[in-house]
Amino acid sequence: RDITEVMLTVLRTVIQSTIAMDRESPLVGSLVAVMISVFRQMTAFHFETYIRHFATPTDLLDFLMEILLVFKDLVSRPVYPMDWSEMIMLQNSVILKSLRFFSHTIRDFFFTKFEHQAWNNFFHCAIAFLTQPALQLDSFSA
Repeated sequence: RDITEVMLTVLRTVIQSTIAMDRESPLVGSLVAVMISVFRQMTAFHFETYIRHFATPTDLLDFLMEILLVFKDLVSRPVYPMDWSEMIMLQNSVILKSLRFFSHTIRDFFFTKFEHQAWNNFFHCAIAFLTQPALQLDSFSA
């Protein structure tokens, strides 16, 4: 129940603050950690509750565009140093879990009434996730 309250009251603010914050700020890593922590604790029930709380499809679409932008940015321009492999892998695990839920949301809400930008942003985010430097085996030292 606590995660539901946190999710409904601060998650969107944390996401929007992550977008607005300067990447050179010493606080950006902490802000991303808070966001990742909230998403990490969310279950399928929480994701469904969060999606249902949007009043209109436009509000939902705005949220999806924001979070896909944040996820794509996090894997394209990491906020954590490359030697923080455990934090990067935790972030990747949470992003992958979230993308699974958001893929169902995009399919359920924006397939019949096709929303090109939602699908485009989702696939660009997925490609950025798959091709990020942290997941490239040839970049690991022996």
